[in-house]
Amino acid sequence: LWNASEDEVREMGNSAEARDISLSPNNRWVALPGSVLGADGVPSGQVEILDAETGNRVGQVLRQGWVPGFCVFSPDERWILTGDDDFMIHLWEYDSKSDGFLEIKSERLGEAVVSGDFAPDGKSFAVSCYDGTVRIWALSGNEWKEKAILKHGEGTYVRTVRFSPDGERIASGCADGNVCLWDATTRQCLARVKHDHLVNEVVFDSTGTVLASASFDKTARLWKVDDGLALTKPLLHGGNVTAVRFNAGGNRLLTASDDASTRVWDVITGQQVGPAYKQGQSVTALELGPDGEQFLTGGGGEVRWWRPQPLSPGSMNIRHTFRRGYFEQGGRTWASFSPDGTKVLSFGVDGRARLS
Repeated sequence: LWNASEDEVREMGNSAEARDISLSPNNRWVALPGSVLGADGVPSGQVEILDAETGNRVGQVLRQGWVPGFCVFSPDERWILTGDDDFMIHLWEYDSKSDGFLEIKSERLGEAVVSGDFAPDGKSFAVSCYDGTVRIWALSGNEWKEKAILKHGEGTYVRTVRFSPDGERIASGCADGNVCLWDATTRQCLARVKHDHLVNEVVFDSTGTVLASASFDKTARLWKVDDGLALTKPLLHGGNVTAVRFNAGGNRLLTASDDASTRVWDVITGQQVGPAYKQGQSVTALELGPDGEQFLTGGGGEVRWWRPQPLSPGSMNIRHTFRRGYFEQGGRTWASFSPDGTKVLSFGVDGRARLS
C-alpha cells in the first residue's frame, strides 16, 4: 500500500508464487491466490485473505490442491469463488465466528477453469473453461446447482466471462477471437462478434448497454449490447490490448497495452482523447480512481498514478511513481486505489502485496 503524500509502504502476503489479486467489492479484504512448495517440492494452492487496511491475515489460509487461476468475491462479500488448472472450482463462505472463510463445496469439471464472475444479486455465478464452455450455477443457502452450460464451440477455450450490471446479460470472450452476448435467463446467444485474435477481457459499462473487449489483435472494440453491432471503429494500439475500463460516466474508455501505453477514447466517436500515457514496459494493470478521473497503470515493476492537468483539459500527468524494485525486468503488476482514493494497493509476481 502506497501513500502518495508519504513514503509509507506496507507489505502483505507470503505466497511463494502468485497469479493474481482480488479486492473485495467494499474494499474490506484483499485475496492473494498463489502457491507454496511442500517438503517434497510439489506446489500446492492457497489463497491468503488480508485486511485491506491493516494487512493482517483474516482467518486461516484457504488451502486447495492446485494453484488457483482466479479468485473472485461475491457482491455482498459473503462468498469467494476460486478455480484452477486441476479442473476444480471451490466455494468459500465467510464465517463470523472464526473471522475467516471456510470451504463449503468443491466440484471437479471436465476441463481447466479460466475465470469466473458472480451475478450482481449474488445468487448465481459463472465460470469459463478450456473446453469452450461457460457454466452457470445457482446458489441457495450453502448449496449450488448447475443451471446451464453455454457452448462457444469446439477447439477453443473461453478466457473471460462477465455479468452485466443488471444481471440480464452475460458476455464471454474466447481464444479464437469470438465474443458472445448471452441472455442470462434463456441462455440463448443473442449476438456473436469477432476479433482477429484471442480476447483478453470483456467489460460492460455502468448502464449495461455498451460492451468493451480487449484483444491480442492489438485492438479494443466497443459493441452495442442490444444488437451486437460495433459502436465505433476498432481502437488501435501497437501491441496486445491487456485491459479495458470505462469511466464512471461511461463516455470514456481507457485501454492498456503491451505497447507500453494507456490511451483514453471517446466512446461515441471512437477518437483518442489526449496523448498516449507511457509506461516503461507492457501495461498489465489499469484501474480508475473513485473520482472517475485519476487512474493507475502498472507494468515492468512499477505503478504510475495519473491525474488530470488543471491547465490542460483532457491531459494527465504523473502524480507519483511507485517502484516495486524486486523484478525490474518485467512480470505482471496489479494495482488498485483505496476506497477514499488516497492510497494505492499494488501486487507483483513474488506474491507480496504493498499498500502505499
